Amino acid sequence: MAARCNRVKDVVGPIAFEDYAALEEGAAREFIDSKMLTPIRVSDSSGPFFLNDAVQLCKLLRTEKNLFQLYEEASGRHLLSAKQRGNQYYISSYEFKGHFSPSKFSAVVRQYGGDKAPVSYRLYLCVGAQLLNNQARPIIEVWPSSSCCAGQYVRKLRILLPTPTPRGDVSPHYTHDYSKLAGKHSSPTHTSASGVIRLRNKTPIVKNGAYSLKFARGRAKLSSSKNFLVYREEDLRYDADAPSEEAVFQLGKMGSRTFALDFCNPLSPLQAFAIALAAFDSKHLQPPKTPRKPGSL
Repeated sequence: MAARCNRVKDVVGPIAFEDYAALEEGAAREFIDSKMLTPIRVSDSSGPFFLNDAVQLCKLLRTEKNLFQLYEEASGRHLLSAKQRGNQYYISSYEFKGHFSPSKFSAVVRQYGGDKAPVSYRLYLCVGAQLLNNQARPIIEVWPSSSCCAGQYVRKLRILLPTPTPRGDVSPHYTHDYSKLAGKHSSPTHTSASGVIRLRNKTPIVKNGAYSLKFARGRAKLSSSKNFLVYREEDLRYDADAPSEEAVFQLGKMGSRTFALDFCNPLSPLQAFAIALAAFDSKHLQPPKTPRKPGSL
């Protein structure tokens, strides 16, 4: 009889997070497929993999107030689910049907900050309901904020993520000291050369109190404060009105509780999903009320 193997397989392999002893005992663990951790890639005839600019079109459904489902647009295949509890989103490959098991999740988005400190959302991989990596090393971090534009407060997103390897794999965590990277987040000279990529959203146009963004491929035509076009920071620095086709992420309202969620290199499906969750959770500030004049109603 072969000896049991208690080791854990590669964390981003096709059978990631697989504990063979647990399987023999009938207790399979939740895992994230490597495709959810990898930007779209194609196979070169010469052998190695390389990244292309293909866009992955998805549909995000908000089936309940705190329940989200991500589907591939063309095939309708379910990709990821998320359930919010408190200041955390629990992410799973399972399609939640209203019931949530705290043991069946493989990633978590946590909110940090608040009380005058900047709020951020950090994505971590998990195994056995425990964080896989050191808490100082998220896979992606999102900083939401807002600013006043034409009398309306518009939402902003700034994003930091690790640079994919030449083969397209995303490291489960940063290879640098994350606390130092976070401190440099506002520096315009800090680029992907140091192992991280910086993204931010384009400011929407406000017309007659409504938010206006032109989405690529006409994917979203409904106005919403949760509509976002996200670019590499250097692209917006050189062209503040960069075309929507150059965006690496777009989240746009298609209908009631339905959003288009499209993304491409350098984002993986899991990272794009985390950005959308942070965008939904961030509070939207209302414009200050104009003080009434004495004697007016």
